[in-house]
Amino acid sequence: MRFTTPLSTRDGYALVAVLWLCTTLSAAALLALESSRMSIATSRNRVDLIRSEWAANGCLARARVMLAEALHEEAANGTGSEPFVWSRVDSVLSGSIDTPCRITARAIGSRLDINNADEALISRLFVRVGFGPSAADSAAAAIRDWIDADDVTRTGGAEAAWYRSQSRRPPRNAPLADLREAADIRGLEQRPLDDYFDVETGPIAITAASAEIISVLHGMSDELAARIVSARSQRRFDSFADLASGTWMDLESIQRNLPALTSVATLLPVAWIIRAEYCERGTSTGVVIEIVIRWDGNEVAVMRRKAWPI
Repeated sequence: MRFTTPLSTRDGYALVAVLWLCTTLSAAALLALESSRMSIATSRNRVDLIRSEWAANGCLARARVMLAEALHEEAANGTGSEPFVWSRVDSVLSGSIDTPCRITARAIGSRLDINNADEALISRLFVRVGFGPSAADSAAAAIRDWIDADDVTRTGGAEAAWYRSQSRRPPRNAPLADLREAADIRGLEQRPLDDYFDVETGPIAITAASAEIISVLHGMSDELAARIVSARSQRRFDSFADLASGTWMDLESIQRNLPALTSVATLLPVAWIIRAEYCERGTSTGVVIEIVIRWDGNEVAVMRRKAWPI
């Protein structure tokens, strides 16, 4: 008969220690493995992001070269005093450039500059897009109160005291940095403004703005604005008089209002915002790069560049 010697207390402690050690080592190994996997995944994402950025930069470079070539060719042909290509960069890029990116273009001046437009012009645009006259005047006053540096409330507007009484964010007392901020302004809480307003500084570009925006300019009417928008894709405008399309009444109205018109508007956009969006194939990692370009008669120059992941 064999007898098993019972474990001593000391042996039991040793066994427990060994078990804890094995458990700890296993857990550490698992953590190390998971950390390694996360590190690899992070590295892959970083590589995908860099590749996406390279691709987007390449797309933008091709767009700039193509635009410069088209503008130089137009200038060499001497087809007019104003560059027709520059008035329709969005159409040129969407129809001609072949890249793996999603390219979009928007003219600075295709929307009303909310930070610098005067109160009367803002009010007229609000009426044009469906506000009642009283609501339009009040919203325009509230915008100017939000932006100006003082605390003097305009008629129908709202300054810091009103916002505090409603437990709302007070005015910036400075230009809006992002149009989404306009939702904080009294009277604009549920009013999408993206189609009509912008925070980019620049005069209204008649060859790029919508009929609604053109129609509120001095000397313009709904009918003339509609004719301009219809005609501008087929022809160039070399002067403000060209906008009248041969109609005597329209020509007389433009000439009478020319100083006021030219103070807020121009024929061509002062600049374009070009955006390239690219996602690395087979991944959800991508990047958006946005540049602001100007044409100085020689080259398509980049004035600003921003990039962010998607």
